[in-house]
Amino acid sequence: MKTPCYYCTDEGYATCILDYNGYKFIGEAQCHPEDMDVMSKLTGYNIAEMRATLEFLRYIRDIELG
Repeated sequence: MKTPCYYCTDEGYATCILDYNGYKFIGEAQCHPEDMDVMSKLTGYNIAEMRATLEFLRYIRDIELG
């Protein structure tokens, strides 16, 4: 699985894309405007990757195992 992550510093927006057998699972995270002073690129990546992984696991559960 490939996990490219993208980050927009201006808006505090992170996106992670998992590619599995031609299916793409996308996870996104956005920093709240009040928290921009403590914004972290790594935290955004981790949250986005977890959300993409959850989509992937739901796919495995519902399609491949179901």
